Amino acid sequence: KNEEDLRLEEERFPLSPGVVLRHEAYEEAKRRIHDAAIRRGYLDGRFQTQEIRVNTEEMSADIDLRYETGARYFFGKTNFSGAPGYPRVFLERFVAYREGEAFSYEQLARTQRNLTLADRFVDVRIETDKEQARDYRVPVEINLRPGPEKRLKIGAGYGTDTGPRFSVNYRDKNIVDAGHYWDAGVNVSKVLQGLALGYTVPGKDMRTFTSLGVNLKRDNPDTYDTKEFSLELQYVRPYILDKTGAVFLQLLREDSDAGNARTNTFSLMPGFRLFDRWYDHPTRPTRGYSYLAEVRGTHQCLGSYTGFVQGTFNASGLYPLGGGFLLLGRIKVGATGQNEDARDLPIALRYFAGGDSSVRGYAYQSLGTKDDRGEVVGGKHTLVGSAEMEKSLGKSWGVAAFYDAGNAFNSFRDTELAQGAGLGVRYYTPVGPIKVDLARQIGTPEPMFRLHLGFGFTL
Repeated sequence: KNEEDLRLEEERFPLSPGVVLRHEAYEEAKRRIHDAAIRRGYLDGRFQTQEIRVNTEEMSADIDLRYETGARYFFGKTNFSGAPGYPRVFLERFVAYREGEAFSYEQLARTQRNLTLADRFVDVRIETDKEQARDYRVPVEINLRPGPEKRLKIGAGYGTDTGPRFSVNYRDKNIVDAGHYWDAGVNVSKVLQGLALGYTVPGKDMRTFTSLGVNLKRDNPDTYDTKEFSLELQYVRPYILDKTGAVFLQLLREDSDAGNARTNTFSLMPGFRLFDRWYDHPTRPTRGYSYLAEVRGTHQCLGSYTGFVQGTFNASGLYPLGGGFLLLGRIKVGATGQNEDARDLPIALRYFAGGDSSVRGYAYQSLGTKDDRGEVVGGKHTLVGSAEMEKSLGKSWGVAAFYDAGNAFNSFRDTELAQGAGLGVRYYTPVGPIKVDLARQIGTPEPMFRLHLGFGFTL
């Protein structure tokens, strides 16, 4: 048959003239040909001829392989059972194929994985029967057993930046039997207290949804005190290069103090963000990445107190180097353009640096532009980078060496990066790592040491 991947397997056949005859290579090539046919929906495919004729006098062998694909099969109708509380249009979001497409066991496996990762079903069973096919269309039966629709999670932890922290999160996964879900969360620590509410309406596929979120937050480290009320409406779907992104509209009301500066502002900010996150293990990954790129802005004509455009890029990557060594890299870049003085930028939207996940050796959010009294008031721009090398010691331990640099400032021409370096110990538990880092400031007249403690995976 004239199929691209079958032709490719023919071209890749390893036993070409002049090559030593190896039986394992022959069998592996046959398996790849058969698998390629099955992937394309040729479920009746088989070898009509498979012969090796050996000529011992000439020390050669002739191979005769003839593969007959037979008829091509396609996906027929998909039936769902066992989850009457979820509408069909919602369940179809997780199906990786469409009726009429070439039958593929890989697409069935993707569908199984999508439904399992939906966090709504405790059992997913997918059955097909080629003998039930009509006009070469194979019906699919998906049997689901839903899990509890309501979930309450209580969490606790500790970090040098936050001190002890406590959280309660609630989710109802199936509002009005439509697959909509509602979230509520409370987070409390020494420097951050917040209440968040959200309602999400799923779209036509599993990467598309619309959500409305409401947040009340107070952030009060040593350098500033912000009180915020925000409301955000966002529409999420694949955008550039099929990467997940969101168009959003955010309303922010804030009342903040930093040094001798104070802002009490209203901002209505449209924006766009791209984001992704993947790590190969939830608590002790060996490779992976995450990124968030966001642009937002506003103008006085929208009723905002000041006009600006702000862009932020935040990314991290984890790469195995072999021999039990891992390289972790982090970068954060942010820039703001204003049509007014920097003092009019809301403190809640300014950049600060320093802390466990920023520049170690410095206190949380203690770095940034200073006022005339020498107090940190944040900056319009930021640049922070980190490189860390970790060596695994057995199943549960690791040691690390790191270097961090960064700051927040009002002009890239006057950039002065604070630096810190040090050593750390990691202990990995089933619920996340315990991290202990001892960092020393670099490039200061009187460098100080700072101990950073943290619990949890925070890449």
